[in-house]
Amino acid sequence: YTYTYDKFGRQKEEASYTSADTLEWKAVSSYNADGRLVSRITYDSEGAVTLKESFRYNDRGFIYADITQFPDGKVLKRIIYTYTTGGHVAYEDHYDGAGFYEQVGYSYTEGGSIMSFSSVDKKGKLKSRTLLQYGYTGKIETEKIYDESGKLSADITYFYDRRGNWIWKFDGKTYTLRKIIYGE
Repeated sequence: YTYTYDKFGRQKEEASYTSADTLEWKAVSSYNADGRLVSRITYDSEGAVTLKESFRYNDRGFIYADITQFPDGKVLKRIIYTYTTGGHVAYEDHYDGAGFYEQVGYSYTEGGSIMSFSSVDKKGKLKSRTLLQYGYTGKIETEKIYDESGKLSADITYFYDRRGNWIWKFDGKTYTLRKIIYGE
């Protein structure tokens, strides 16, 4: 992957290349006068548009709509955001080409960290619930995911390096190692 940025440090382009250094796809981002991301257009290796993503903001400057469309304008997905008075995302309403299919709701600690989030289907039936627990460093130590019946389906523990990035993740069965190389 390669990335280019504008003079304000905003990502202008992301490109993916094969091992033979041939372009697979690229995504070009554009911003409004306030510096907010307003569109991201993805092109294939031939330069044809494959996806169009647009972002809309409310009067508080928060994103309220993230819309992804096929080149012909048909909706692939749409996410509508609702905020708490404190400025945190309260709900995400998810839509696809057939309409509304899911809502994700969030709860927060007094400090503003996500404490839990739940997903319900279009009929209001619980699909999953995730609870997060933070350690003394403020990083997530455990993540517990419950399925629609309330049964624990995943219990994940995170371990961090000295820079605060998780490097080990254990789900009760498997350890996942993430190697991070830092520049000087």
